[in-house]
Amino acid sequence: MLSNRFAAAPFALLRPDYFYRQLHLGRGRAPIKAEPLRTILSLYELTLLEPAQALSNQGRNDSLILHTHAGKKILKRYKPGMDAEAVEHEHSILSYLAQVNFPAPRLWPTAEGTTFVQPDADCYAIFDWLEGTFQYHHYFLLPKQTLGFIAAAGEALSRLHQALETFEPAGRNLNGFPSLTGQR
Repeated sequence: MLSNRFAAAPFALLRPDYFYRQLHLGRGRAPIKAEPLRTILSLYELTLLEPAQALSNQGRNDSLILHTHAGKKILKRYKPGMDAEAVEHEHSILSYLAQVNFPAPRLWPTAEGTTFVQPDADCYAIFDWLEGTFQYHHYFLLPKQTLGFIAAAGEALSRLHQALETFEPAGRNLNGFPSLTGQR
């Protein structure tokens, strides 16, 4: 198991650019509406116990926190450039990592066993909630802390490469790589 020394960093300060982005989250995309949310939850056979909440640190995708009868989940709406084949590629990798017990986000399957749905023009997926995550790029760290984080990240990347060494993902790589050996 990888070191969890960065799970909580009370000594770290938020970077000003990250703080500023949190104040200006409007990126022009409409929020996830109630009707697609109801459809998505029915496909996953999940029941909300309380209203969905917007994730506070939105990135390139829109996400909601879901408190369901099956526990806390994340609903992710993929960015517009992610078509079904690209999502399938990403999900095949995550599913394989779950099989080999590699620490990575876990997909929640639909009632039919698929890992994403398209009730409208967008792709959606549900993930198990990960408690205590730490995102390095949101904070200023002291030099020794930075070196420790870089060492832990290098160890994690090495283990990820080892885990995926012989795996051939399904779908299409969004970055244009057709295979492990082919050109872009």
